[in-house]
Amino acid sequence: MRSSLSRLNRRYLNLPFPIRALIALLMFCLIIVVTQPFQVFPYAFFSLWDKPPRDAQTLPAGVESFFIATEDGEQLEVWRLEGQHGIRTRRTAAVVFHGNAASVANFFPYQRWLAAIGITSYGFDYRGYGKSTGWPSEEGLYLDGKAVWSFAAEKESIAPEDILGVGISIGTGAAAHTALHFKARTLMLVAPYVSLKEAARAVPLFGLLAPFLWYSFPTAGYLRELSASCLILVHGQKDTVIPFSHSTRLSQIHPERTLFVQSSEAGHNDILFKAYPEMTRAVDSCLGRSAAAP
Repeated sequence: MRSSLSRLNRRYLNLPFPIRALIALLMFCLIIVVTQPFQVFPYAFFSLWDKPPRDAQTLPAGVESFFIATEDGEQLEVWRLEGQHGIRTRRTAAVVFHGNAASVANFFPYQRWLAAIGITSYGFDYRGYGKSTGWPSEEGLYLDGKAVWSFAAEKESIAPEDILGVGISIGTGAAAHTALHFKARTLMLVAPYVSLKEAARAVPLFGLLAPFLWYSFPTAGYLRELSASCLILVHGQKDTVIPFSHSTRLSQIHPERTLFVQSSEAGHNDILFKAYPEMTRAVDSCLGRSAAAP
């Protein structure tokens, strides 16, 4: 075996440099394509070592942890945070679909913000993330979203269409799909993309491999079918992960029903901290509430 590898290596080194460079480039591309599940869902890899049972003492103050079953039998951890007392014209709750590079704990500031404006929220870890079982996939995230959305509606005794969907980064595609399924009246997308393939095209070098991406998450397609929802788009103009132009394009789908929150100072990961007053006013507008910024 070792001698065979040695002969193969010598043959490779004897090839002209342009051919060697081409082979190396093709191998690099092949590795990128084959390993894309770890690139699209990176935190799932680190979560492989984070599967012991939940210790309630490690939860943030006020959080209740639940484990719920999906349609295909996976177990998802869901965090419920009660909204602080506030003026509400109708009962509502929020489901938060977090980004791909961290867990429900890292995106907990969104739940704190929602609690501060009087909205009870349900954050959760996708399958394969944190203490949830399984491994993430596009269809898997859709099933996860439906399970948590149904759980939140039942727990709060409200109609599914009254749930406020909050999608962040990669979670915007799954949030849009779930909102469409339940005909949600209000949907907020933070740093959204037209589709994941479109977002991949904006990444230097890797964009050339966008046609080989296994995941689609066609957010724009789902929004076109949301014929009556109040849509809130939130994006930082300095976002270098998902270009600001994606939100600009999405805002043109239903301009009469879209509130576009922009920040000239925010990037991809700090948009909540730079734009939460404007985000609050947009939520209040969609829910028909009096403005009550935290």
